[in-house]
Amino acid sequence: MKYNSIHGVSTSTLTFSTRSNLFECGRDEDGSELTGSHHYVVATSPGGRRFLRIVGSSSWLCTYDGEGDPRYDRTADPEELDERAAKLAEKLNSTMSPKLNPDNWFETEAAYGSEAYVIDEERDIALWHNNAFRDMVLT
Repeated sequence: MKYNSIHGVSTSTLTFSTRSNLFECGRDEDGSELTGSHHYVVATSPGGRRFLRIVGSSSWLCTYDGEGDPRYDRTADPEELDERAAKLAEKLNSTMSPKLNPDNWFETEAAYGSEAYVIDEERDIALWHNNAFRDMVLT
């Protein structure tokens, strides 16, 4: 189902951008690091809450040729994934109140310095104090 809100935030208030990150996905026969990438659309609320939608991932697939030599092929082109994410973000930004499936959007860290970031930080500090107090009492 698609809705005009995700995780309690109206989609009409969201701005959409893109993001990608790199990760190590193994090593080749010489020990060189193979790097993959994840590509996302990021929805940000006016208060700084952020949600991610994964567009795709690019990694490496190792196969062997007829002589037993390894061959490394990308599972997807990172530039194509960036383009897909950019097109989706552009489409969502141009729609007044896009309908989104909340099952495809995952809440992530709040925008640095935003109201949501401050609330998250205060919650984390309170949890840390509660855990520290519990640890002192139990030991």
